[in-house]
Amino acid sequence: MRALIEKDLKSTKNVLLTVILMFIVAWGLMIYFHISSGFRDANFLIFPFIGSAFITFNLVAHMCNAEEINGVKARLVQLPVKPSMIVFSKYVSSLIILSSVIVLNALLTFVFYKTSVIRGPSDVAIESLGVIVNITVLSIAVYLPFYFAKSIRHAAWAMRIAFIAWAVLLMAVPQLLFNQFYDGVNVPINFSEKLSTNLLISSIFLLLVSLFISLWINQLSRMRKVVTMPLVLVPVCMSIIFSFSISSTVSETITEVQDELSRLHIESIDYLTYETPSEKHQLLIRVDVKPIINDYHVKSNTWITMTLPEETERYTQSTRVTFSLRARDSVEWSVYEPELHSQMFEMEFPQLLTNSEVKEVQGMLERGKIEFEVTSPFLGNDSFRLSKEGM
Repeated sequence: MRALIEKDLKSTKNVLLTVILMFIVAWGLMIYFHISSGFRDANFLIFPFIGSAFITFNLVAHMCNAEEINGVKARLVQLPVKPSMIVFSKYVSSLIILSSVIVLNALLTFVFYKTSVIRGPSDVAIESLGVIVNITVLSIAVYLPFYFAKSIRHAAWAMRIAFIAWAVLLMAVPQLLFNQFYDGVNVPINFSEKLSTNLLISSIFLLLVSLFISLWINQLSRMRKVVTMPLVLVPVCMSIIFSFSISSTVSETITEVQDELSRLHIESIDYLTYETPSEKHQLLIRVDVKPIINDYHVKSNTWITMTLPEETERYTQSTRVTFSLRARDSVEWSVYEPELHSQMFEMEFPQLLTNSEVKEVQGMLERGKIEFEVTSPFLGNDSFRLSKEGM
């Protein structure tokens, strides 16, 4: 099998210069746009990673193309080589190419981060690399079975169709799942990080399934039997593996969000007053909610309802105020978030109070019980009730 692998790898030397130029262009574009953005946006890392996926697949395709055009594919059948070794060698050669490209990209990313050529969160690089590795493995996993069963032309078309299906699954299915089961909420930010990891795991399964199907196809071809059934299994298995990966990622994301929401508590409640030109006072309630949730979509869909003691109703008009973890106002009262990255909210009483009324209301608030209820579509029908007592 070693000789077969060496043959495959040597067949790519004709396009080595093109590969090097593509690497230089991809990384050059990334560095240019990253510097142009003032080092604020690390998302330009997608340029070299997409280029790497394109390079890897084209090297594998060139390897198969050279073999078919030169008649090597037909001659291998006549040589005293185990059929399974031919299939194994092609997959090992593809993995060597993929691993080399991944290692080179990871090394360049590490060097550029260390030298501050690239600035920004490194998780962008990790997520992007995970998705690109997945799509590259997908291309190889679909291409090779069709190559062994038909020809490079059929394999190329199968890969293109698989890529379109993969893109649709990746972009449409997560939002549909969240909309269907969680009342139209947006996909949480941590979903992409988890999906990247799960896609890498699913890539391994997909490659193993592809190898098994290719071995089956090779065996049927030598017996001159129809290979329709194993070819049909390629898109079926791909759909099952990726659908399971996406749905399990949605479940993991929701579990993590629910766990984060369950840790919410009222850190402190303070009462503030300031005098107005009319010599009456504006009373504010300051509520500090901890821990801070950084996910924008989770904060937007998490609501806290504060219920004041009933005796305060004659001063407040409404004893209930509901606000989201990122909203600056609510229907009932005026709500302000004084600091950008905090969860400390100031709620103004709807009406101005005299000095004696302020003292009376403060007494009511301190003697009574203020309740808080946390609701969110991520919690489903559940909610968490918090009170001032014991805090």
